[in-house]
Order: sequence, then structure tokens, then C-alpha cells
Amino acid sequence: MNAITGEQFWTIFDAIKMDKDRLTFMELMKDNGFPFQMVLNPVVLENDIPEPSELSLGDMLQTFCVSPYSLPELMDQEDIRCNHEGSSPDKVAEVFTKCFGEEIICPEESYYMNKKQTIINCLDRMCDGEADSLEVDQLITAFEKLGHKRA
Repeated sequence: MNAITGEQFWTIFDAIKMDKDRLTFMELMKDNGFPFQMVLNPVVLENDIPEPSELSLGDMLQTFCVSPYSLPELMDQEDIRCNHEGSSPDKVAEVFTKCFGEEIICPEESYYMNKKQTIINCLDRMCDGEADSLEVDQLITAFEKLGHKRA
């Protein structure tokens, strides 16, 4: 497999509409040596704070948390309501752990908070945005079951 950039990965990931297909794509990329950690954290600044990169872990996570019913402009699209079929919070947590490792640090959150922020911290903050808080809570629980913790 030819190497692709983080930008190319994100373009393909973003074009995939079904959650289960996004998870399958992530697993295939990991199995074929896509360097998730290097793309996600290309530059580590002082105090182990990663500089945000073109691949935003927060944006990736949010695609699995945004309820299709919470965005009025999407409600007219018939296929958007089934995007979450075939995936579960446990499967999302499993694939992200496989791709990003046992300790998932969110570069964008860490950079803006000026201290390490884990995937759980990132999910905590999503409740204030467009994400569906029930789905976020279920994802937090799934990640915690796999041993992920807050910073």
C-alpha cells in the first residue's frame, strides 16, 4: 500500500458516511501500517504537549457523536439517520485504542489547555458542543472499560 498523508486520510475518512465503514477503514489503515500516532502527534512541544496536526482526533471522535437529529440541515437527508447503524460505543473505543494506543492524547485539547488531555478529557468537552451527550457518555464509558483515564 502506498503511503498516504494525514490530509488524504482525513479526506477519505470524511467522505465515508457510515460509522461502521469508517471504523473498518481505520482498522484497514492500521493493519496496513498507517502511522496514526505520527500523523496525530508529529511535533511534541515543551512539557510533552503535542502540537495540533492536520488530523484532528476531536473531529474524528465527533463524527461518531453527532446525532443526525441535532443538525436540522441534515434531517432532510434520508440516509443520514442510519449512519450509526452497525457501530457501537464499545466498537468505536476498541478501534480507536487499536489505532492510537492505550493512552490516547488529544493534541488539539492539550495544545489549547497547555497540558496533556486524554481522549476522556476531549469527550468531556464535547458535551458542550454539537455532540449528543448520551452518545458521548456511552463513549466515555466504553473507553473507561478499556482502561482509559482522564489526565
